Amino acid sequence: MQELNNLNRNEAISLLKNLRTLQNLNKKLGSRWVDLFKRIINKKDFLKVEYFWEDSQLDFINKLANDVYKKSFWIDATNLEVIFVQNKELIWWMKVYYNDNVVDISFSNIINKIK
Repeated sequence: MQELNNLNRNEAISLLKNLRTLQNLNKKLGSRWVDLFKRIINKKDFLKVEYFWEDSQLDFINKLANDVYKKSFWIDATNLEVIFVQNKELIWWMKVYYNDNVVDISFSNIINKIK
């Protein structure tokens, strides 16, 4: 309790804002809120690429994913930490995630739209 009394006004406002965000995320997202809250506090973006190809083509996949990040999200992902996950159920191409946004450029997406 002593530490709360020593906070200046800006630190107290920041703490209150973070606590409200934490409560809101916990209510809306359930178990996903922990990772999201850590990313918000640390100001880190979540970048993930799901791909169909073999791991040996990772350089090609990285180049394609970077192009998608530039065209869809207007960011350069070359120096950022991107998580690559192979997904055999994905029918060709890939899904590119940026925080809670997704660009699905897979054949699975086209099949689902046709159905």
